[in-house]
Amino acid sequence: MNQDLINELRSKLNIVDVISLYIPLSKKGRNYFGVCPFHDDHNPSLSVSSEKQIYKCFVCGESGNVFNFVMNYEHISFTDAVRKLANSIGIDLGISEHVDKNQKYYDIMDIANKFFQNNLLSKEGKEARNYLEKRQLNKEIIEEFGIGLSLNQHDALTNLLISKGHSLSELNLIDLSNTNHDTYINRIIFPLQNKDGKVIGFSGRIYDNSNLNKYQNTKETPIFKKRENLFNYHRAKEEIRKSKSVIVMEGFMAVIRAYTIGVRNVVATMGTALSNEQSELIKRLSTNIYLCYDGDDAGFKATLSSGEVFAKMNCNVFVIPLTNKLDPDDYILEYGEEKFKNLIHDAIPFSEYKIKSLKKNFNLDNIDDKTNYVNSVLLEIKNINDEIKREIMLKRLASDTNIWYNTLEKKLLEIDELKAKKVKKEELKVKNNRR
Repeated sequence: MNQDLINELRSKLNIVDVISLYIPLSKKGRNYFGVCPFHDDHNPSLSVSSEKQIYKCFVCGESGNVFNFVMNYEHISFTDAVRKLANSIGIDLGISEHVDKNQKYYDIMDIANKFFQNNLLSKEGKEARNYLEKRQLNKEIIEEFGIGLSLNQHDALTNLLISKGHSLSELNLIDLSNTNHDTYINRIIFPLQNKDGKVIGFSGRIYDNSNLNKYQNTKETPIFKKRENLFNYHRAKEEIRKSKSVIVMEGFMAVIRAYTIGVRNVVATMGTALSNEQSELIKRLSTNIYLCYDGDDAGFKATLSSGEVFAKMNCNVFVIPLTNKLDPDDYILEYGEEKFKNLIHDAIPFSEYKIKSLKKNFNLDNIDDKTNYVNSVLLEIKNINDEIKREIMLKRLASDTNIWYNTLEKKLLEIDELKAKKVKKEELKVKNNRR
C-alpha cells in the first residue's frame, strides 16, 4: 500500500464527519463528544478532536485515528478500512481486493444455500413448510435466517455442484458430500454464517418421524471452526451496540425464537462450551452479558463456567434462569413473549446466581456442610465491590443460616484482610523479580 496515498486520504477525511456516521457527536469546547461504542458508556466519554484528527475514550482508553475507529467499529482489517473510507469519498487508491484462499469454498456454500432455500419453496417442500408453520416460524423469519430444505435424494446437491465445475474432493472437504452422496438428506437446513455473514456450514434437522439424530451439523472444515464463530453474530452486532447488551444462548433455534418476539441482541455458541475465541468476540460487542442457557443440568453447568469466564474478563454478567428444564425456544412457546421479556428485565447478577447455586452442593442440616457453605458464600461476597450489595447478601446469608450478621461480617473482614495481604505479597514478589 502506498503510504503517500494513505496520507493523502487521511488529509481529505474529517474524523468528526466519519465518526458522526456511526454515533451522535456534540461539540463541547474545542472537541466533540459522544457515547463510546467500545464499552458500556452511560455518559459521553469519547472525545474527538477535529484539530488533531484523533479520538480517545477517557474511560476504556480506546484511541486512534480515523482508520483505527473504522477498523474497531466494523471489526475489519486496516486495508479494508482504508478501502472503505476511500470509496466513501470517491478515491481509487489502487488497492487490489484481498483474495481469500477459501473464497472458492464460500462460493460453493452460497450455491448450496440457495439450492436448499429453493427446495423449501418447491412442491417437495410442502411438508417441511407445514412443520415450520407448526413451530410458529413465519415466512419473514424463514427468509431472515435463510432456512431451507435438503431433498430426500442421495446425490441432488452433489450432482448440482459437480455440474458447476466443483470437484468431489472439494465437496467432501467442506462436508457437503460424503464420498459421492449428499451429507444432508431430507432435513430442514439452517445455514451457519461467520462474523462477516458468509455461509460456512449448515445444521440439518429432521422434521418427519425419522429415527435419525435430531440434528446433523457440519464438521470442522477449512472455513467452519465452531469455536471461532457465533451463530447470528453478523445480524446481532448493531442491535447489541444499540441495546448495549448481548444475550448469549446455546443453540440457534433459541436465537431464532427470540427473533420472533423482537429480541434481537442475541447470539449462540452452538453448544454449551464457550471457547476463548467466542468470549473475546462477545466482549468486543458489549461488556453487559446476559446468559440464557437451557434450564437442564448441562445448561446450569455451562452458565456457571461461562459466567466465570466473563467475570474474569471484567464484564457485567447476568443470568436469565429458565425453569422446568426448558430451553429458550420451548420456554417462549410455552409461556409467551411477555413472561420471557420479564425474565430478561429481572435477570440475576451472576454473583447472586452463583451463590444460590452453591446450596445444591451442601446439606444445611449438617454442621460441617453448613460451615463449608457459609465459607463458600463469603468467598463469593468478597468479590462484590458494591457495599450495599454486600450488605444485602450478608443479611440474606444470615437469615438463611441463622448465623448472626456480625459474625458473618467479622469473618468477611478477615477474608478481605487475607486477600489484601496476598495481593501485597504478590506485588512485592513481582517487584523483587524486576531488580
